[in-house]
Amino acid sequence: MAVAERPPVPVARPRVRRARRHPAIWPNQSELEALSPVVRLLSSLWTIEKVRKLGATVDHGQIDLWVVMDDEDLEVESRISALERQYRVDGLPSGHAFELHVVPLNLVDVDLIPPFETFLER
Repeated sequence: MAVAERPPVPVARPRVRRARRHPAIWPNQSELEALSPVVRLLSSLWTIEKVRKLGATVDHGQIDLWVVMDDEDLEVESRISALERQYRVDGLPSGHAFELHVVPLNLVDVDLIPPFETFLER
């Protein structure tokens, strides 16, 4: 005797309570003014097509900005250095000192690069 096929019985799943997302807090005017040089620097770096990744590490107050490219390109590295110099000439905001590292992946072992927070990646 064949057993009649029965439709599957729906199983009630317990409701999962999701954490509420806090609304994003937009910086106030003075915070925006303090951040604008950094934002200009990062956005200018990102306009360089050969830049593949931008990120940073913060360790004991030291900020390291990482600019990753696939291949070494001295002309591009010169443009990156010019942007860094312009940032410093425009007046380095208090607390915004950093070390800039340009990393051509064809010359640097990826395992030697410390883990960093990625801001932008192509």
